[in-house]
Amino acid sequence: KIITANDLTVTGVGAVDIKTDVDTLAATTTNADITVNEANDIALNLVSAGTGTFSLTAGGAITDNNGGANNIAASAAVLSASTGIGSSDALETTLTSLTANSTNGNIELDNTGVLTVNGITTTNGNIELDNTGALTVAGAVTAAGDITFNALESTPIATGDDLSLTTNVTSTAGNIYLYAGDNIGISS
Repeated sequence: KIITANDLTVTGVGAVDIKTDVDTLAATTTNADITVNEANDIALNLVSAGTGTFSLTAGGAITDNNGGANNIAASAAVLSASTGIGSSDALETTLTSLTANSTNGNIELDNTGVLTVNGITTTNGNIELDNTGALTVAGAVTAAGDITFNALESTPIATGDDLSLTTNVTSTAGNIYLYAGDNIGISS
């Protein structure tokens, strides 16, 4: 079964697992996983899974529908899209773990909090991840274009806003930019 609508709002105490063909999505659970398989493009309002994981596979693009407000609040996010993730307007997130893949198009996220990247890939686009707090890249990252990782200084200013790379980061036809509020470490 598939849910078809312009706008979809889902609220559940337990886990949510749905197939959709909608324009926009807002979803909330009480510390439970949210899994969405979207047929086309999808614009996110707030999706809040608490300590759960938000998994979204889109047949088109995953975009921001609420301006500078948070789009995803979860322990982890696994995002997959055909034509970009936050490509023209970065998704605002509060995550501790991220995995993202886009076949075509950029991947752009603006996260708050200590974050571990378990892998990001785009076969035809750029990757830009701004993180307020410590950022660890632990899974392979590959892009055809530029790759930018920013471990931005926390407010109030504190030590530990480090950028750590523990895996390969590869741009096949672009540049790699690394920035940190404190230290940058690359382990072999």
